[in-house]
Amino acid sequence: MSYVVKALFLMLNLVPMTWAVAATKGIARLLILLNAKIVQVARTNIEHCFSSLSTKAKQRMLSETVANAALLIFE
Repeated sequence: MSYVVKALFLMLNLVPMTWAVAATKGIARLLILLNAKIVQVARTNIEHCFSSLSTKAKQRMLSETVANAALLIFE
């Protein structure tokens, strides 16, 4: 099983960065739609730290935060 995981990470490492960034935006949208645990935690943190921001700004920050977290898979 560990060989499969290693092979997967090696293949992900070969993906061009522009593709990775585009893919993570889609992954972030999916995670937000599914209200994944990472989204719940990020939403709570943003609400606590940036309560004065508008709802639209908080949503944009949430999308960027989740997309950056997803990008770690490719890095």
